[in-house]
Parts: sequence; structure tokens; C-alpha cells
Amino acid sequence: YSRYIPPNKRQKTTSSSIELPERPIEISQPAEPSPEAGRASKSEPYSSDDSENTGKRKRKQESNDPKPRKSKKKSKDEKQPETKDGDGDPEDEGKRHKALLEKREKSLKKAERLAKKAAKDISSAEKVLEEPTEVHSLGPIPQPEPVPEAPILSTTTLPSWLSSPIRVTPTTSATFSDIGIHKDVERTLQKHGFQNAFAVQAAVLPLLLPGPSREGDVLVSASTGSGKTLSYVLPMIEDISRNRVVALRGLIVMPTRELVIQAREVCNICADAFASGNRRRVKIGTAVGSENFKSEQAALMSQELQYDPKGYEEQIRRLNTKWECSDYESDFEEDIVLCDDEEISPLPDHVINHVSKIDILICTPGRLVEHLKSTPGFTIQNVKWLVADEADKLLDQSFQQWLDTVINKLDRTVRKVVLSATITRDIGQLSGLKLRRPRLVILESQEEVGMARDGHALPMRLSESAMKVEDSAIKPLYLLHLLQRENMVPTVPKPKQTIESEESSDDDSDSDSDSDLDSESSSDLSSDDSSSNAPSPTLSHPAFGTPRGVLIFTKSNETAVRLGRLLALLEPGYASLTGTLTSTTRSSTRASTIASFNSNKLSILVASDLVSRGLDLPDLAHVVNYDIPTSVTNYVHRVGRTARAGKKGCAWTLFTDTEGRWFWNEIARSENIQRPSGSKVERVNIYSEQFDSELRERYERALGELGWEATRSKRPK
Repeated sequence: YSRYIPPNKRQKTTSSSIELPERPIEISQPAEPSPEAGRASKSEPYSSDDSENTGKRKRKQESNDPKPRKSKKKSKDEKQPETKDGDGDPEDEGKRHKALLEKREKSLKKAERLAKKAAKDISSAEKVLEEPTEVHSLGPIPQPEPVPEAPILSTTTLPSWLSSPIRVTPTTSATFSDIGIHKDVERTLQKHGFQNAFAVQAAVLPLLLPGPSREGDVLVSASTGSGKTLSYVLPMIEDISRNRVVALRGLIVMPTRELVIQAREVCNICADAFASGNRRRVKIGTAVGSENFKSEQAALMSQELQYDPKGYEEQIRRLNTKWECSDYESDFEEDIVLCDDEEISPLPDHVINHVSKIDILICTPGRLVEHLKSTPGFTIQNVKWLVADEADKLLDQSFQQWLDTVINKLDRTVRKVVLSATITRDIGQLSGLKLRRPRLVILESQEEVGMARDGHALPMRLSESAMKVEDSAIKPLYLLHLLQRENMVPTVPKPKQTIESEESSDDDSDSDSDSDLDSESSSDLSSDDSSSNAPSPTLSHPAFGTPRGVLIFTKSNETAVRLGRLLALLEPGYASLTGTLTSTTRSSTRASTIASFNSNKLSILVASDLVSRGLDLPDLAHVVNYDIPTSVTNYVHRVGRTARAGKKGCAWTLFTDTEGRWFWNEIARSENIQRPSGSKVERVNIYSEQFDSELRERYERALGELGWEATRSKRPK
């Protein structure tokens, strides 16, 4: 074979067409030239047609060459020769056919792989479906476990014991034996009228009775007359009666003398109840500002001589050191005080020991501080119980800084009990008590669950009424009309006595009260002996007594004295039934007046605001606010003197035109006072036209006589 030389561009771009003979295309194998054809070609002469055929054969041979040489890339301008239909290179056709078969084979293999994968997926799905299903009964469909909710953070600024107290309804009751009181003690209490434990007692007694798990301080917020006193006195005496040695272990602090007398009566009842078996009777003592200080010291402390030579020498040396260190030019009375600090025994080599004569001291805060500072040997180091009754008043007033003085001298494990009808939520005030693990007990109404914001609660069976005074100049006539219309006072004929004796006795009482107003201390000192020797009134506690009598509150001592005398002048039958209680009344007179009222000898008590707290009149039927109270707290404590221990009671309030708006907004419609459901203040209408001319003339004569008595009492003797 000769080397093929392609023609030049001109030859390729010639317009002459080349006709090729048509031959059938054999795909199986390429055609080979026969030997006859070769011989024929050798014998034939050379011609131009032969040269053309030779070129064609050469090109055909090159196309059959398995390794054809690469030809130069034709230019884009070169036109490809047109071929007729059916013409083509058999080798190219074979390659294309082979490539097509390879693609088909690849697609078949791919389809086979996909089919196997799909079959595998179907088989796995069938296995899942073939798993046995769990059969359930016709019960409720099982629910997933609830997702635990995050705890709600408290946003209150109060401690948990103050924001979440122990709430007790007034219907709660229990027997003393169920609470844990011995049968003998229960029988003694029942003899004195305490049949069952009231609601506050049933809640507080289990918290205060001695036991290994009953620790911590207790605060009680309950209305007056609910039995708070017995709830702390009973467990205190039960604990102290176990001790064989007398020592001051219980301290009860109260703001008024009336409360001290009331608490002493309850303590004596409980002391008698526990004075049996291996227990001893607990000794009770009192300390109030109206008693003689020296007499109280002798009643509280006693002296014993003890042989102690070393102690005697130390005492002499200590007293000599005080004399040596004192200033020679100092006042003589100062030196006397230096040597009066300690008493020297009259016997040599002996010392004086001061021993307590009482187990429980009931006192006012000011008197307690005086004994701590001035009574030799008086100490509260052994105190195990501290009770603050009417704590809101004790915390509001300083009373010679008694709280800091007492709390700093007490052991931290002292059991504290804080009680009040309007207990405070001021953390600053409560922090001064240094409470330890406290718990708050609140006595609430039956229907209401929430406590009033300031803790003001009224008795359950109290009915309230208000009466407008159209003419303040004749205000006593409104009071007289109310007393007679409601039958508050039984009709008693006037006692047979001369007017002169009445005037003289009234004049003496008025002069005594005026002198008491000038100087309370002088009157207290003059009545010390009589008051100390006078027996204290015995308070009866009937289970179901009939309420009777009326307690009239005024804004001042002077108004109370004048109103009591004016009622006696307007209605002479009231003279022997009326008593007066003021802050300047002597202790003996006050105790006698309360005893006379409880024994039905008196039916009218005219009092100032002093006795609005803690005065125990168990069968009182009516309370009249002659002068409007100064605050919501004052109103609560006034009307709380009636409807005590589940009995019925009525509260009446007289108000003028200028006082009406404040009364209805701040008291009658106040949300800070907790009243029973459906209870409200009723309006009572009494018109001035109802008072006839005869009554008005009698009132004018009574005023004139009262003025004449007051003028005569002020004349110098």
C-alpha cells in the first residue's frame, strides 16, 4: 500500500461530483477483493478512470486500517460532501451499533439492580407488617405521660409562714381529751364552764403542748372572745408544773391592767387543774403600774441566807472597791446608791440569795422593765415561755424599749407566743421578736377563705347598726332613746335616798376623777394598800349564758365621767345600774365595777378606749360607740367586746353629719374588715322630732345641774 496523500483544498472544494458505484453494505465483515478482479485490473490499460478508482481504493484501505492516522481538522468553512441515502461507512455503523448495545446492556443491569433493591425494601416492609399487634380491651386509650411543668417561682416578699398560714374555721371544735389533755384536767375545766375547745384552741393547743416534735414559735390572729387566753395558758402551766423548784419560767406581757386581771383568772383555773398527782401548783404573780413597787418586789422575790465565807469576803471587797473608786467630792446620795447595789448579810460569812417566789409573771411592759432594772435578784434567764398578748399595741408603742431589753436577756430557745385580733404583717416589727421557726394560725369565717389584708376579723354572730345624729347638741337624747327602744337596761325604780346624798357622793367621785386626771401616780400610791388587799373578781364562764347589759365607749376619760352622770340625771333609775371605767380609775374600783357587772348588779358601763382591748365580759349583749372610733383597729377592738364565745351580740355606732362619710367608707364598706357572708351594717333612723318638749326640758335641767356640780367640785376647799 502506498501512502495516502489527501488532496488539497481546491480539489476538496471542487464542484465536480464523484459518482461511486453502489454496493451493498455487509455489516458482519468487510468485503475483500476477489482474485479475478485483481487480475482484471492488471490487464486493463491505465486510464484516468483507473486513477480515480485507485484513489478510492486507497482511501477505503485507510478506512479499514485499525489505527488510522489523525487528519488535520478541517476548517469550519469547508463544506462536507453530500452523500446519498443508504451510503455510509460500515465500520462506523458497527461502532455505533456496538455502543448502542453496550448502553442497552448497562441499562438492563441498572434496572436489575433497582429491581433487587425494591424487592429488598418490600420484604423488609412485609416483615414489619407481619409483627404481632398488641390487643387491648375496650378501656380508655392509653395516654402519654404528662410533661412535668416547671415550678412557678414565688414573687411574694413575705416569708412562707406569713404568706401561707394555718387557717381555721370557727366551726372547728374538739374535746380537750382528743387534743391530749388529761381527763382530770378536763373535768376541772368543765367545772369552770370550758366544756369543749373552741376553734382557735383546737388549732393552737396541739402546736404548744409539750412534745419532741412540737417546737417553734406560734402567732395567732383571731377575733376577741375566741378563747386565745386559754390556748396558751393551758400548755404553759402543763409544762411548768413538771418542775419541782420554783423559778420564773413563764412571762406574759400585756398592754393594760384589765388584761392582766383577766389572764390571772384563767391562769389560776389552769393551775388548779394541774395541781394533782406528782405535779405541784404553779404560782402566779402580777406586776402593773398601779401597784406599789416595794410591795411587788416583796411579792415576787424572797431572800435566803447561805453560808459562804468566800462569797462574803468577795462581797465586802467589791463594796469597798466602789467606795475607793468613788469621787470624794461627789454628792452623798450617789455614794448611798453605790452601797445599795448589794445587801450585806447581817450574819458574818453569809451571803443573801434572791429566790423567785413565782413561776409565771403577768405584767405590763413598763413595769417589767422597772423590775429588771431595780429589783435585786430579779432575772428572766430561766424563762422558757414568752407571751405577747395584744401584740399589735405592744409593738406599736415603745414602753421604755421593753422589747429590746427583754429579748436580749432571753435564751434563743424560749418559746414565743404572739396573739392579737389584728396581727401585723410588718416584717420590721415582727423581726424584733426574733422568732424561731414560726407558724401563723388565722381564725377566719366559714364562707371566706382569704384573710382580710390587715387581718381585721369580727365575731361570727355580731350584728352591726349605725344611727345618724342630726343635732349633736342633744346627742345624749339619741343614746337614751336607743337604750330604751332596744330594752338594753331593765326598768328599776329609783332608790329611796335624798338628793343631797346623791349629789355629795357624785361630787366626791367627780373630784376623785379630776384629781386622777391631774396625777395618776399619786392616786395609785394612795390606793396601793387597799387594792393589794382587795380580792380580784371571779370571772364566770357559763356555757350558755343569756347576753345582757351594754358597754358604751367614749373618746376620753372626761366624756365617760360626764356621760355616766348625765344618764343618771336624765333617768334616775339608771343611777344604781351605771358604772364608769377610765384609765384613771383606781384598780380596786375598776375591779369592783367589773365584778358588779358580771354579777348582774350593773347593767351600764361607760368606758374610754382603754378597756376596748382584752376586757372579758362574757355575757355582754350590746356595745354602743357613743363617740365614733378613731380607726378601723379601734372599731374592731370595741365591738369585739360582745358576741364572744359564739354568743349573739349587737354593735351600735352614733355618727354626726361630718363623720358619716368616713364611717361608711372606712368601716361599714371596708374590705379590710372580715365579716360573715351576707352581713352588713344596718342603718337606723331616729329623728330629732321624736323628742318631745318635756324630754328636752329635762335634758336642759340635767345639763344645768351637771354644770353646777362641776363648778362646785373645782372650788378650793
